[in-house]
Amino acid sequence: MKQIFKSKWNTKLLPLLTKHKEVSLYDIVKLASDEYISGTKYLGDFLDYFIYQPDNNLSQEQNNQILKFIETLINPNNYKENSSESIKAFHNFNIKENLSPENYIALHDVYWSQATLSELFIKQDSLIYQFESCFIFGKNPTITTYTPTYYFQDQFSYFEAACLMIGCLDAIDAKDLYEENSDEFHNINPQFRSCFNFLKKAKEAAILPAEIIPSKLLHEYLEPKFHIPGFTDRAINEAPKSYSSRNIHPSIDPSHPHYAPELELAIKVWQKKYVDGYPTKYEDHSPAIQQILKEMEIKNKRLIERITVITNNKKLKIS
Repeated sequence: MKQIFKSKWNTKLLPLLTKHKEVSLYDIVKLASDEYISGTKYLGDFLDYFIYQPDNNLSQEQNNQILKFIETLINPNNYKENSSESIKAFHNFNIKENLSPENYIALHDVYWSQATLSELFIKQDSLIYQFESCFIFGKNPTITTYTPTYYFQDQFSYFEAACLMIGCLDAIDAKDLYEENSDEFHNINPQFRSCFNFLKKAKEAAILPAEIIPSKLLHEYLEPKFHIPGFTDRAINEAPKSYSSRNIHPSIDPSHPHYAPELELAIKVWQKKYVDGYPTKYEDHSPAIQQILKEMEIKNKRLIERITVITNNKKLKIS
C-alpha cells in the first residue's frame, strides 16, 4: 500500500530523488531550488531544520560542510544595516550562478543511500508540512510571490507582529499551533521567541503601546532595523478613523501621529488602582503602582519611577 504524506516535499519531490541509489546534498539543493522553495534564506532554513539533524547518518565532517553551506544562505537576524545581505537573503537561489566551486565539491561529498534519505525525510513529514504552511506553492515559490493578508492590517497584536518578523504567512494558523503545541511551534519557528522578546523590550521602554500596535507605528519602529519584504519596503498610511463611539483623547489614541504611550500607560495603571480596585499587596500609592506595573510586565526601572510619580495625587508645585 502506497504511503500517504502530508508534505509536498515527501509527496512529490522525494520520489524524484530516490530514483537513484545514492543522493547527494547537491541533488537535494538543486531540486529544492528549482521546484520547491527558491528563496535563498528559506532554502537555508529547510536544510537547517530537516537535514542538519543529529540523526542524519552523516559524519561530523559532512555535517560541518552542511553547516558551512547553510551559513552562506541564511542571514539570521536579517538586519537592514547590511542591506546587500538582507536583500540577498530573499533572492532566488540559482545553483549555477550562486554556488561557489568549493561548495560544489562540498555538496557532492555529502550523500545518503536511497533508503537512509527516505527515512530521514519521512519521519519528519509532519514538521515539513508545518514548514510548508508558511508558503504558497506553485513553481518556485518565494517571498516575493505572495504577501500575507495580515501584513495589511491596521493594527497588530504582539504575537502577530513577531509572526510578521519571522515571515510566517498565516498568523491564525501559527496561533492555533502555538496554543495546541507550543514546543512544536518553537521548533518550527526558532526565531519567534527572540523576535517576541525584542518587541516586548520596546513595550517595556514605552516605545510601543502596551497591547495593540498600530501598523504605521510598527512600520516606523521596524523599518530602520529589519528588512521585511511586503511590510517594511512599502509605504503605510494612517489607519482610517474608527467608527467606534468610544470617546478617546487623541494623546492616547495609537492612530494619532503624536500618540503618547507613557501617558496611556499611566492612565491604565491609575484606572486599575483607583477605579477597578486591582488587588495589591500594599494600599500606599507607590508600592501599589509599582506592583501593578511589574505584573503588566513593565521592567524598565526609570519608566516605573516616572509612572509612579505622575499617577500620584500630590499637588503640582509651579514656581
